[in-house]
Amino acid sequence: MFGKMNKSGIWNYNGKELKVCITLHDVDLGSGDGDDPIEERYDRKADTYYIWFEQGAGIGEYIGGGIRSDSLSGAMEKAEALIKADKIFWSE
Repeated sequence: MFGKMNKSGIWNYNGKELKVCITLHDVDLGSGDGDDPIEERYDRKADTYYIWFEQGAGIGEYIGGGIRSDSLSGAMEKAEALIKADKIFWSE
């Protein structure tokens, strides 16, 4: 994970409690893909919230997959939409 921890929560995966974290970073990372539109291709200076899910093994390793938002509430909504089978219990 990178950026400053902004929000965390717990979700249930096959009976195991796993963490989801949202970090804030001051760069919106571009795709680096030459086929993408220019505004998506390159890094740009912008506050960006990144979503990280703890891997199913529950060993403290996280995957992000480039899921991001320009707001904390938007990041929380995206995380909840991805966890279709269960609810995320967010910390205050």
